[in-house]
Amino acid sequence: MRDGLVRIDEAFSEHIAEQARAILWEATGCDPDDRSSWTRPVVRLNQFSQAPFQEAANTPKLRTAFDQLVGTGRWFPRDRLGTFPVRFPSEGSPGDDGWHIDVSFGDEHPDFMEWRANISSKGRTLLMLFLFSDVGVDDAPTRIRLGSHADVARQLAPAGEAGLTLRERRRWVCRVGESAGSISCGQGWHGISGPPVSRARRATASWNRTAIHGSTAPDAA
Repeated sequence: MRDGLVRIDEAFSEHIAEQARAILWEATGCDPDDRSSWTRPVVRLNQFSQAPFQEAANTPKLRTAFDQLVGTGRWFPRDRLGTFPVRFPSEGSPGDDGWHIDVSFGDEHPDFMEWRANISSKGRTLLMLFLFSDVGVDDAPTRIRLGSHADVARQLAPAGEAGLTLRERRRWVCRVGESAGSISCGQGWHGISGPPVSRARRATASWNRTAIHGSTAPDAA
């Protein structure tokens, strides 16, 4: 209620994480032991339904948390995870290291910037960020602005059920950043801090989406 997020440690086993990392490494086309194959700042992978990902998203510990946060019978379980931004050491910009708020409906529109979000998080209940590797301050961690869910709610409230498009909210994000000196708010705002500077992330945070680039999971019942 205060911060807009809950951190759950040991949500799944290290063995599951190792299995997931092996699958992700293969999908990148890169060799974890050959840095010459790490030619891009980030490789984005989408939607994995193999057993390790299903198991990671459906452990008893997580299901209990979903029930506590959302209510028993008010969410659908995930049968896959994605998108995965797999980040490598780089001096260049990955092109996706800014702040954003995930959209949650209207993804039938061909223009991604017209996808929408409203104050009730239509079509979604939670945004889950899975970490399958150790991620430190030099590994391009996902940042979440504490308390930003309240700021975003106040901005979305006047738009009612229709909500705002990604394009409309992006203009608002820029205005806040200009007026406050820095973006201080993410239903909540979250973003990548920049390219890793020391090593490859052995697996990454996962934005779990209901569409290729829609929004979050578990889906709302």
